[in-house]
Amino acid sequence: MDYEKIITALVGFIFASNGILIYMIKRRDKVSILMKMNNRQAGQISMLNAALLAVLGAMESLVDALHDKNVLNGNAEKVKDNLRSAKSTIDEYARKICKEQIMVEDK
Repeated sequence: MDYEKIITALVGFIFASNGILIYMIKRRDKVSILMKMNNRQAGQISMLNAALLAVLGAMESLVDALHDKNVLNGNAEKVKDNLRSAKSTIDEYARKICKEQIMVEDK
């Protein structure tokens, strides 16, 4: 009779441990999927950041060209300061968001 209780307890323990293992495996798969999605979003933000910085760099070159042709009449530095500020803000924001909040390192 004691053997039956022991065997019943062991069988119950085996089923319970298998259930816990299956739960942990499924949870790990979901975490892996979320990590991949977050990393993809971080990559997209980095790509958009690079594109915006390129556009702002081109605008800065256009300001220089307009200044050289005396079209801006001394306002080139103000415009370039605003462009530099925009570039800096975009770069800092993208770096902060990607590195600190979205990008997930696989451990």
